[in-house]
This record gives sequence, structure tokens and C-alpha cells, in this order.
Amino acid sequence: MNEIQKYTTQDERKKSWAIRVGDQKEFHGPGDFYWHGQACCLWSARYYGWSAYMGSKGYGKEEI
Repeated sequence: MNEIQKYTTQDERKKSWAIRVGDQKEFHGPGDFYWHGQACCLWSARYYGWSAYMGSKGYGKEEI
């Protein structure tokens, strides 16, 4: 979460959410970002969603 806090506002994090739709999970993040896929729970959906969001923006790669 510390990594996400570097690149997003508190309001963006508060407005992000996850939901279960059948066997799939969805994550809705900043700027209408959307991820869906397999996850064991909503916490995992948030993790995968935030990871996908960060990757799509190229955030954090300079630290790898």
C-alpha cells in the first residue's frame, strides 16, 4: 500500500472498490480503471487490481 500511496491521492484510494460477480472479481480504481479476473476474495481482487493499475501507469518500475 505504501507504493500506491506515492502515486495516488487519498480520495482516489477511498473511491476504489471491488466486487464479486459470479466466479469473477472486479476492481474499479482511479480514472475509470477496471480490472477483472480470478481472485480468491475481494482483498485479492484489490491487490491484483492495484497491481494492474500501477503497471498500466508504469509507476514504481524505477525502483525495481
